[in-house]
Amino acid sequence: MILAIVGICLNLVIPLSFPIFFGFYTLVLCVVIIINKIPLVLLIKKLILLEIFLLIMAIGTLTQPNGFNLFVSLMIKSTLSLSTLIILIQSSSSFEIPRILVQWGIPEPIPSIIALLLRYSGVLQKEIHRMKQARDSRLFVASTKFSRNSLVALISRVFSRSIDRSERIYSAMVSRGWK
Repeated sequence: MILAIVGICLNLVIPLSFPIFFGFYTLVLCVVIIINKIPLVLLIKKLILLEIFLLIMAIGTLTQPNGFNLFVSLMIKSTLSLSTLIILIQSSSSFEIPRILVQWGIPEPIPSIIALLLRYSGVLQKEIHRMKQARDSRLFVASTKFSRNSLVALISRVFSRSIDRSERIYSAMVSRGWK
């Protein structure tokens, strides 16, 4: 974990005029992927999902003077940083990261939030898959407009169910003495 944080910090500080560093950093990430046997398809799917948001934010840099160089720098550095974080999460257990953060003296709410996020993201994914499967089994029309409307309804139901579930989980945790 320390190496991941050091790598991300160096990645952010070193300018793109040192391509040897970025090539070495990419090589180290590839070696870590191979050693930890992280499925490349999983890594690429998660990276693409995050890159969409990054691309939307980075497009604004193209309007500035020297914007293209800034855009390329931002995309390369953030892609390497996001890859590092994805590899760290995939190669660590869900209990290891919050425990290390507590040992480092990070304020208590942050590791707790991360632990809850890591624990219940799988639950949310299963809920989304189950609801999508139910929607698809009832959908007989392949219309794009109808499909978009049902997707919006699916997202709103998942959101409302998530809020209800989080309130029940919070109540159960408080009743068990959680701060």
